[in-house]
Amino acid sequence: MNEEGITRTQFIPHSAPISALKFGNDASKCMLATCGEDRKLKIWDVSRAGQTAAHSFDLVSTGSGLNFNSEDSKVTTGLQNGTIKLWDLESCKDFRVLSGHRAEVTCVEHYEYHKSNYLASASMATDIKMWDIRKKGVLLTYGEHEAAVSCIRFSPDGRSMLSSDRDGIVKVWDLRSGKSVATKSDAAGEITDLQFHPSEMLFAASSQVETIVATLLPHLR
Repeated sequence: MNEEGITRTQFIPHSAPISALKFGNDASKCMLATCGEDRKLKIWDVSRAGQTAAHSFDLVSTGSGLNFNSEDSKVTTGLQNGTIKLWDLESCKDFRVLSGHRAEVTCVEHYEYHKSNYLASASMATDIKMWDIRKKGVLLTYGEHEAAVSCIRFSPDGRSMLSSDRDGIVKVWDLRSGKSVATKSDAAGEITDLQFHPSEMLFAASSQVETIVATLLPHLR
């Protein structure tokens, strides 16, 4: 603990700049995943200081999107070459490779509502894809953005998806119809992140011009 009362944990770094990082969902597991330009995926136990990674995996391309499933048993990496790899942390092996994006994958988000096992991914080529992980196939491609997609999030009830792009556009998608039902375009600059309230239909969007806007989802419909 330093003089400000903050505890710092330092890890043995990647051999190149870090390109993505993500904490696991279960705070008790203290898991952190990182990708680097050294084409490595590393899983850390952040409760232990000064350690090497608990798991280290080789990637065929630099990781640009990263996420855990809800149980923190699997990690998904979106890569700069447009492919997506899913890793099982128990067996320490990749078990799915998803190909279909024509450009760098910018973000990945697991959809595990209503007993589904899907994955949404977005790319620099402006498209969003919904995948069936079990069947390794694309269920639907969303293509209304005109700039690289920067973020995707699912609503707490699993019925809607938000997506944002580098032109500052936020779109609301009805997952049952696969259609865009609203567009919000009053942000100045690229949307850097989207976050839903854990139980309410309220989301916040941050942008490069240091603004945060909170919006009730029903007001956009």
